[in-house]
Amino acid sequence: MKVFLGIGSNLSPRKQTIRKALKELSLIGSLEKVSPLYETPALLPPEAPPDWNNPFLNLAVQMEFSEEPLVL
Repeated sequence: MKVFLGIGSNLSPRKQTIRKALKELSLIGSLEKVSPLYETPALLPPEAPPDWNNPFLNLAVQMEFSEEPLVL
């Protein structure tokens, strides 16, 4: 079945974290398409500490996965 996933990280190093996620996904399914990488600001609750304000890197992935979505 085709699966579409949104992947994002604000944990440093952000690019390496996303690369690792893509590598892990490629071990369990077939990556068919990967969107461009986008940076977005963090959405914070009003009382969030300043160190939570780290921008996210995000992308979307289309992949083929042979199991049920909950397994993924």
